[in-house]
Amino acid sequence: MRRFTDEARDLIRIPSVSLDGNEEAANWAAGLLRERGFKVNIKQVMHSHPRISQRQFNVIGVLGNPLVERKIRKGLLLVSHLDTADPGHAAAWTECGGDPYKFETREDAFYGLGTANAKIDFLCRLHAAQRFRERKLKEPVYVVGTSGAEIGMLGVRYLIQSLAVNPRWVLVSAPTDLDVIHAHKSAHLFKVSVRYHVVDRDAKGFNRRVNLHAFGRSGPSAVPDDSANALSQILKFIERANESGFETRHTLLSGGALLNQIPDRASAEFYLTSHQFEDFKRFFRDITSGEPEAPARFEIELGGLGDMGIGFLPEVLFESLLALAAFVKELAVGMADRKDEAYEVPNATTSLSTVRQSPNLTELYFDVRMLPGTSEKVLLERVRLGIGKLAAKYPGLNVSVDLESSSPELDLPADHPWVKTCAETLEAAGVVSKTRKSSLSTEAGYFSRKTYDVACFGPGGLGGGVYGPNEHVRLEDIQKATLFYEQLIERTCM
Repeated sequence: MRRFTDEARDLIRIPSVSLDGNEEAANWAAGLLRERGFKVNIKQVMHSHPRISQRQFNVIGVLGNPLVERKIRKGLLLVSHLDTADPGHAAAWTECGGDPYKFETREDAFYGLGTANAKIDFLCRLHAAQRFRERKLKEPVYVVGTSGAEIGMLGVRYLIQSLAVNPRWVLVSAPTDLDVIHAHKSAHLFKVSVRYHVVDRDAKGFNRRVNLHAFGRSGPSAVPDDSANALSQILKFIERANESGFETRHTLLSGGALLNQIPDRASAEFYLTSHQFEDFKRFFRDITSGEPEAPARFEIELGGLGDMGIGFLPEVLFESLLALAAFVKELAVGMADRKDEAYEVPNATTSLSTVRQSPNLTELYFDVRMLPGTSEKVLLERVRLGIGKLAAKYPGLNVSVDLESSSPELDLPADHPWVKTCAETLEAAGVVSKTRKSSLSTEAGYFSRKTYDVACFGPGGLGGGVYGPNEHVRLEDIQKATLFYEQLIERTCM
């Protein structure tokens, strides 16, 4: 276990947040695979994502015959992603001393960014497979680390499209608490763009600056918690201030980092008139002291205008963003009639993810998670109709919407042969496990769309801080997962 722990420490310390690329992590993984006797291929992932400047890589390790045939599916693919979610507010990583890349070992768990999702599981799969490097395999084993899982699953899409592998069976890494996942929701990310003109002008009495910061609690947007969503909470705070009679003129709104993660921080800058300033300070104290146990907390910095005038954002912009947030909520309500109690969240969900601003443009991102069998075409029509009505309400703004990415559902029956093989292998290994459905969306949906036999499995779970601070995975689960992979290879490839 010492070697495994050392490797885990090395991999966790390498930053590989999706938007920042995974080149260093991919090169490290490729070196380890070569050292353990795998044939290794490292492929740069070609994409056209407008916000990604850093390079993305897939790493493919092969035991057995590496020849890939287009018409014949062969072998077992164990695929994990090497990128991570955004760590969020570093101070919240209390188990790691405020450093999410500082690997920590407790009595029964590993802590650090990527421990549960999914760097440690990559190592579990590698360690299980390396035990077969001197044995003759009838089917090849592929251990693959992908990129861009948190930004549209770029790596796995490229892996499938390039036909770098063409496996008979696929097991996708996901924090499932050692359960076999045979079905999960689809995920759809929308970007609403609001364009306008900012005119430099005098402050006209609005000469007291307020920088408002909201701190929430990050987590998977597949299981949304509006009370912990810093972006939702900062919008509500400002709305409440306006309803209490405070006139505000805005210059900035930002929040969120990755697009499938509940934002744990958001900021706004706005101005008040001097005669409102003291009243607002009292208002802030009353609001923040009245809800000490609330998941979101607020901080403010106060200042003046300075010597120069300010270019305010259009007065209707904030009103339109509130209307957008309300529409996103209503969208989920409109799909609440379809339910499946087998999921952690039994119906469709929506979540605000990110707000970004640049000169003359504000972009708001939200995601939608839908149950299998729900029409994407109907969703697109609802979104376009709703945003169209909102655009008509604010003719001074140029409002448009785009579908940024769409990750397909997984919907295999529980008695599918591959799902049963995984479940039977777990039972034979003495691992207590269930076959179930999940609210998460994973790379498995893309394999399923191409009719591969695919399921999801991995150590760690939503209770282990996935997409949030103090992410961790139990040592016992690491050992059980590694044993399962070893027996699964024995069962399918020997």
